[in-house]
This record gives sequence, structure tokens and C-alpha cells, in this order.
Amino acid sequence: MVTLHKYDPLYVDAVSNLSVHEEQLQYVGAIKELLEQKEEGWEYHVIKEEGIIVGFFNVDVVYDQRYTFAEMGALGLRAFFIDKNHQGKGIAKKALSQLGQYLSDNYPDRRNIYLTVNCKNTVAYRAYLSSGFIDSGDLYYGDTAGPQHIMIQHLHNS
Repeated sequence: MVTLHKYDPLYVDAVSNLSVHEEQLQYVGAIKELLEQKEEGWEYHVIKEEGIIVGFFNVDVVYDQRYTFAEMGALGLRAFFIDKNHQGKGIAKKALSQLGQYLSDNYPDRRNIYLTVNCKNTVAYRAYLSSGFIDSGDLYYGDTAGPQHIMIQHLHNS
């Protein structure tokens, strides 16, 4: 069973051991760097399978202040990933299918969540589409990794 949870400092060792394949680093970065360089407004969450931490994501509660394309009050999804040893098992799909309800429950005053996904990262793009994210039709060019699709999901609070 796949479940989503708020990050707890007790998880630091398990989360620090998560990693992605080398070619995926350009899209999500290294987890140790994320934990060390936490910015204001970032709220960390974990993905568990059968009680074991197998993934991570970051909810940016001030995303709308960082990106002009985001609607006022929108959340941002950042650094969503599944550990390389657990990829290919459908965990990301199961986690993403729960994400809208999870965010609605934990952020009841928010209506939307945005993300950007690199145009070269077709696997992630398809996963987001199949889980309820909509491609806005616009691209974001402000990242060194290249152009990114801007995607949005309306939360159940709408």
C-alpha cells in the first residue's frame, strides 16, 4: 500500500538515503542538497510503500510568489521522485493518484497545484498527465535544464 505523509525530522536518515538514477539528477537534484538548502515556504513530504519511505516531494506554499504563471494562492509541486531501487513498480502512479486529495486535506485553503516538468522528461510528463494534471500549453524557460511544461491540477477544494 502506498501512502503520503508529512515529513518528520525522524525520517532524516531514511530520506537522506533516497536517490535517483544519474540521468534523473538534472530534473530533481540530490536529496541531500534539497534538505540542506531548504527555502522559506518549502514543506517536505514522503511517500511510503508498506510503511517504508520510498519517495519524496516538496510542496512550495509560496510558489505563486516565485512564478508569475501561477495563480494567486497556488501550491507548487517540486522534486517529486521515487528512489531508484523502487522505480518501475507503479509507486509514482499510486502516489500521484492520491496527491490531489492529500493536498486538499492538508492545504484546505488552496485550490490548485502547479509544477513544471522538463520537456525532455517524457516519462514524468506522461505520469503527471495520467494522474490529473493538465498541460497549460505554456512553457517555462527560466531553468538551466531547458524548457519545461507548466502543468496544473485543480484540488478538491475548488
